[in-house]
Amino acid sequence: MHWLDVVIAIAAVCVATTMLVGAITAVRTKKRSIVAVLPDIVLFPAVGLFLLFSLQTHSNVTYDIALLSGVLAFVSTLATARILTKGGR
Repeated sequence: MHWLDVVIAIAAVCVATTMLVGAITAVRTKKRSIVAVLPDIVLFPAVGLFLLFSLQTHSNVTYDIALLSGVLAFVSTLATARILTKGGR
């Protein structure tokens, strides 16, 4: 096992823990402002796991997919904020 594989495995465990904490928070919270941010709390670590996977597969397409999903996650956060504020700026 190469040292990079060990580092990627440790990072994947840390990122997966972050996703788990975000999912638990999503289930337990009732505040609308926190609910608006929770998709990002779960989605961005998922993008991180995908990037860790792409480090092991050495594929250039995976970087483009991760970049696109990060941009779409940001847009979805803005849309959720607009819904919560009822269209206010």
